[in-house]
Amino acid sequence: MDSQKSLWGDLSNTAIFRTPFTILKEQAAVLSQQTKGLLVGEVKRYQDENEDISLSLHVVAPSLGHYRYEVVQVYYGITIYPLNVRSMATEHPPKPCHSEQEFEQALGEILSSLQVKKVISALLSDIHASSTYDTTNEFDIPF
Repeated sequence: MDSQKSLWGDLSNTAIFRTPFTILKEQAAVLSQQTKGLLVGEVKRYQDENEDISLSLHVVAPSLGHYRYEVVQVYYGITIYPLNVRSMATEHPPKPCHSEQEFEQALGEILSSLQVKKVISALLSDIHASSTYDTTNEFDIPF
């Protein structure tokens, strides 16, 4: 049998790069490490009817009934860049990013923003308060 002829051209030198999904997963892991598992990052991926991809990064507090807070959304087509990144903690419009470096910069601004730090601080405070007090009988108030 003859070998098949490739009409794809040379694919051996095709560039492989870190995708937005990979970058968000890395940051989710960093959050989990920095908070010693009190908060964990979770990345969800969706595909719409136009085959565009959307990603969301959530902060999850397992000890608070798996409370979830969506921090950021990312939208892009099959070629990935340009993409749009949107902070869910602010009312700013989505920011276009034309490269991995622009995306990392925009994501860093969102994740280190005062608004996101307030959410993380509130969640960690609530976790600490929940572990400090026995709340099993919080509704057993004598009348």
